[in-house]
Amino acid sequence: MRPSPTLLVALLTAACDDYVPFPGDTDTTTPSDAVAEALALTGDPTAGATAFDDTCAVCHDPAGVEKRAGPALDPLIDATTTDESLVRTILEGTGSMPRQNVTAQECADIVAWLHQEFDG
Repeated sequence: MRPSPTLLVALLTAACDDYVPFPGDTDTTTPSDAVAEALALTGDPTAGATAFDDTCAVCHDPAGVEKRAGPALDPLIDATTTDESLVRTILEGTGSMPRQNVTAQECADIVAWLHQEFDG
């Protein structure tokens, strides 16, 4: 099966420095705008636990110790981990982790939950 020309153009364009959403992506907020928005919000760890289960748990063990498709979070996240680094990782992606399709509030909630669970 061959990828559509639209998808190929989107992938090639996305490889450049400018952010280009994938075809069909209705989120027109660039990752940098979304990062600033999420950082300005106060996260709710209880809502973050739910958002983590819905979005992140497929790849990351909620207990933080088991490696799944993504790494175990317990040794990666600690009291020195900044909100900005977590928000950027969630909203922009990094390495093999793709950007996640969550709202700024959901991202802030996930970050609050991550700090609650793994800063200690």
